[in-house]
Order: sequence, then C-alpha cells, then structure tokens
Amino acid sequence: MRKIIRLTESDLTRIVRRVLREAKDDETQYHRYQEGGDPGIEPFLGDPMNEKIADELQHQLEDDKYAKGPEFLRNTNLGKGTGKLFIFFNGQKMTPSQFIDQIQEDASEGFCHTINTYEYNNRVLASTKITITTKTGECKKSTPVKTDPIKKDPKPVKYCKHSKKIKLGNVKLFQSYCKREGLYYAEYTDGTTSKCNAIDGVIGCCTATCYAKRETRA
Repeated sequence: MRKIIRLTESDLTRIVRRVLREAKDDETQYHRYQEGGDPGIEPFLGDPMNEKIADELQHQLEDDKYAKGPEFLRNTNLGKGTGKLFIFFNGQKMTPSQFIDQIQEDASEGFCHTINTYEYNNRVLASTKITITTKTGECKKSTPVKTDPIKKDPKPVKYCKHSKKIKLGNVKLFQSYCKREGLYYAEYTDGTTSKCNAIDGVIGCCTATCYAKRETRA
C-alpha cells in the first residue's frame, strides 16, 4: 500500500524559497537575470534598442564585483580579480561595450538573439569571462505608439553601413593592414564615421568598412 505524503502550506513555502535561493546562488548565471537595480543580459536581449537598459547593463558588467576583486589585488594576476571581464559571444571575444554594440547593430538589422547556453566564470589566474551562445531570429515587432504630430520625427536608428558577414583568415592581421592604409574606421547609415584603434580580432563595423573600401579600391 502506497503511503500518501501530505504537504502543508508552510512545507510548500519552504520548498519554493529553497529553490529560489539555490537559483540565485548559482554563480554560473551571474549577470544573466535582472537583480535589484541591475537589468541583466537576458532582459537586454529582449529589448536591445532600449538605451536605458543598455547603459545600465554596460555599467553593471564593467563594475563586476568579482572581476575587480579586492582593492590591493586589482591590476594583478594574483587571486580573483584582474579587473577585466570579457564576453565570449558565439565564439568571439568582446568587451562589454563591444557586446552591447553588436547586439544593437544586429537588432537594427532585424535580427535578435535568444540564449542557448550561458556561463559566468570567475577564473583565478585570468580575466573573468561570460560565455554565451545564442540562436538568432527575427525581432518581435513592437506595437506602434501614436505620436503627437507636433513633435519632430524620431531620430533614425544608426547602424553599420556595411555587412559584417565576411570571411577573413587572420582578423588581427587584416585590421593592422586597415590601420596602416588609413581604412580602419566605421561608416554608418546616417553618414557619420568613427575611427578605430583596437586590434582585437573582432569583426565589427570598422573591419567591415575596411573590407568594403578595399574591394572598391581594387
């Protein structure tokens, strides 16, 4: 005869609190969800063009308490806290600002990301890293908001003029060539440009612009 176990309301409350506490204490998911005043990466991916969320997320990631570590160990490789945090996004190494720019550029082109795997790793003798893989799909269309006809038209979204879907062997070597030839700058759809200096191996707008300009030169 099976024994029936009856749970009281206090038993259920205790179980739910324990599950929530264990999920919160899972360090591999740090920065993923909203917590307190920090927006988290998952909410940002759900609303990538929200500049308020984007700015708050950048501050959240750059002020990572584990990456910074104790004051006397910062800028060293001793103990936890090298002062650096990198995001490995679908295999590409990025700084927090590069990650946010990439997500917003993709969103401006109609492509949004949903997290497949996520892992926060506070390494002892190296920089802290967050590894994220995503699946890409069309962004959800938001309900149009009626605007006051007296107000000026909203500023058009700025994104990279050139496609970043290019194949390069040694990205850093190509970036060095671009910098040497004076082609290492980003060209945007609103007609503005911005100069790049970092040889980081990430195919961003500067690398894509140089690739396009080099093709027209040939």
